[in-house]
Amino acid sequence: MWPVAGGLAAFTSELVGLRGLARGLEGRFGGRVQPMSLPAGAGDPFLMLVHHRHSFSPWDPLRPLSALVMPEGFPAHPHRGFETVTYVLEGALRHRDSAGVKMVYRGESAQWLTAGRGVLHEEMWDTTQRDHELYQLWVNLPRAHKLDPPRIQLLGAGDVDAHSAGVTRAPLVVVDVDGSRVTVLAGSCRGVTSAVSTHSPMAVVRLSWAAAGVVFRWDDVPAAHTAWCFVRRGAVQVGGQRIEATHLARFAREAGGPGGFRFESLAPDTDVLVLTGAPLGEPVAMGGSMVMNTDAEVAQAHHDYQAGRFGIPWPPSATDEAWRRGLGVP
Repeated sequence: MWPVAGGLAAFTSELVGLRGLARGLEGRFGGRVQPMSLPAGAGDPFLMLVHHRHSFSPWDPLRPLSALVMPEGFPAHPHRGFETVTYVLEGALRHRDSAGVKMVYRGESAQWLTAGRGVLHEEMWDTTQRDHELYQLWVNLPRAHKLDPPRIQLLGAGDVDAHSAGVTRAPLVVVDVDGSRVTVLAGSCRGVTSAVSTHSPMAVVRLSWAAAGVVFRWDDVPAAHTAWCFVRRGAVQVGGQRIEATHLARFAREAGGPGGFRFESLAPDTDVLVLTGAPLGEPVAMGGSMVMNTDAEVAQAHHDYQAGRFGIPWPPSATDEAWRRGLGVP
């Protein structure tokens, strides 16, 4: 968590029951990461959702020390068998990977990375900007696509290096519907469709309301789909329950009949992320950053990584020339 002092203060406040103070500290100083692992059966096809909120102040006296202990970001690390969806709300990330792709993507953009058969990637905060907030979502791949070639789909604003190849780009779809701000990262909502190509039916949608008391209906969600809702700010009523800020709610699947949701904002400036998807119904074996169907496949993934078949990791301090030279790409 960056800054360390802000994160410790917010964490301690929440630990002793001062949730309002914790939210205020987080909003003012950053320094919080909220990981939410989704149970393999109930979460299918979603695996994990993480909400990050960080700040990099040049006046932070602990920052030089914390930077020695943990780099300001996530150095090169491996993935296989699933997809990472990184949705930047504020700030920016600098990305480099073992396929030779380099990009910087910033607020109101999303990177949909299909790890497939294996990729190393580095995600470092662009600390020329102070405040950063984002979601990262892990989405499982069907067995038939777990060893597909890696690929990246970029939605919204981003700078892709001229040497990078194979990156698909499209706008991030943001529309106003019935007094609601609707951002569609994947799938469709109320007839608004994302350009992202997914390997199974799903929708990833952000909904936000400036005022309390606004009702938004989303009627075409299949009842048998997995459905989750995370409240980033404010409070919302959906499915007969009130969901407060920083809480995650799951909605029960039904065998048939009409699906859909009725959302009502209960506070000004309410903002939520909604995930819906058709369950894959396949076994899930997870080991670190590898997601396969069996433990033996996870072990093979780690063996392939150790053997260098994903590429050779590079330090975050590596220049672009050294990084490309290590990959053997021009």
